[in-house]
Amino acid sequence: MKFFVPKVSEDDQEKIYQALKEYNARTSQRKITDRRIYRLHQKVNRYKRYAETTKPQWLESDIIIGQTDDKETLLALFETVEGWFLMVTKSNGGLQGAPKWVPADYISDIEEFDSTK
Repeated sequence: MKFFVPKVSEDDQEKIYQALKEYNARTSQRKITDRRIYRLHQKVNRYKRYAETTKPQWLESDIIIGQTDDKETLLALFETVEGWFLMVTKSNGGLQGAPKWVPADYISDIEEFDSTK
């Protein structure tokens, strides 16, 4: 997949992406890796918080750049060196507010953008 930031003109893609990355690194106080992530596949045990004797019930879903989440478009996905993924929309990490945090142990697959810009 060719790199893009949804709802941003092609000329401003890199500038906006870097601004989002810098803002989220600063406000989360986390170092963000250089990976450019297009899709995360999460697999969550619905009963993980309960006794280990409970049979697991796996819930799976994809988190994809450009998809709508809570009526907002997902603009970027960032990975922190501490093992978290940050989901960024306009009002959640998009130069205001805080991103949504996803723990790395919930992620079973990662698809990155193509390395060519």
